[in-house]
Amino acid sequence: LNPLIPERWGNARFTSSCRVHDDCYSTCGKSRGDCDREFHSNLRNSCKNAYSHWSKRVQRESCLRVVAGYHS
Repeated sequence: LNPLIPERWGNARFTSSCRVHDDCYSTCGKSRGDCDREFHSNLRNSCKNAYSHWSKRVQRESCLRVVAGYHS
């Protein structure tokens, strides 16, 4: 674990997305691009699921900005 890259942001938990991403790199037939795109999608879904209610729109958008940073 890297303390500079937390595995959660508020209610969004990224641990399973990180594990899937790590495992993807050792999957035969998967490119780095494939793994990174899947990782980004999984992280975005974590935000959307954690902040699905309309009243949590601001938190969801903030979470998605964090995810964009992780992905880049």
